Amino acid sequence: MKHLSYLLKKLVNAAVIVVLMYISAKAIGKNKDKKICRLQQSEYMLDMIEKGIKFTDILPIERGSRIAVYGNGKIGKNVIRELLKEEVNVCCIIDRISCTSVFENIHIFSPDDNLPLMDIVLVTVVDEYDGIQQKLSGKLDCPIINLAEVWRKC
Repeated sequence: MKHLSYLLKKLVNAAVIVVLMYISAKAIGKNKDKKICRLQQSEYMLDMIEKGIKFTDILPIERGSRIAVYGNGKIGKNVIRELLKEEVNVCCIIDRISCTSVFENIHIFSPDDNLPLMDIVLVTVVDEYDGIQQKLSGKLDCPIINLAEVWRKC
C-alpha cells in the first residue's frame, strides 16, 4: 500500500510537470509570434523610410490634424519620431502600460483616461488591434487605424 501511494504521488507530480511544460510551450509560442510580428512591422517601417514615403503620404492626415499614437513601445516611439519629423501634430500617446507620463514632450494617457480631442488614432501595437479598436471606438469619434495594415499596402 505504501508503495502504491508513493507511485501515485510520482505519477501526479509527473502529470503536473507535463501540464506546466505544455503551458510554458504555448506561452513561448505566443511570444515568438509576437516578436516576429514586431520584426515585420519594423521592416515595413524601415522600407517605407528607405523609399522616402512619409506618413502624410499614406495616411489621411491633413494639416493641423490631431494625431494620437496608441503604443509607447519601440515601434510606437519610432512612429512618433517620424511623425514629429514630418511636423505632424501628435496630440497624445495612449498606452495601457507605460513607465512614464511623457515622451518627446507628449503626454501619455491610459485608454481608461478622459482622452483629449483627436482626429485619428494610429495603433502600433502588434497583435491587439481588434481589442483596442473595440475599446476606443466606444469612447472616440475618429478613425482608428491599424498601422500594420497600412504598411503591408505600401
